[in-house]
Amino acid sequence: MRQWLKTLAREAAHQMGSELKQMAAHGSHELAATIFTGSAFVMYPRGSHDDPSVDHGPPQQTQNEQGREM
Repeated sequence: MRQWLKTLAREAAHQMGSELKQMAAHGSHELAATIFTGSAFVMYPRGSHDDPSVDHGPPQQTQNEQGREM
């Protein structure tokens, strides 16, 4: 029981540390954006860069768009 609790606490501390690092990075990006552009808006990606469900290729053309190209 004690080992399980130690493992749980270690994992929770690791996850909290990771989140705090990410929040600090976001805060520094927002601060830099405010200084250089006057707006704190920064667009962040929705997931990780290694997310296989995200397709970063060129947009696919539909049948109607293909017929209208010159």
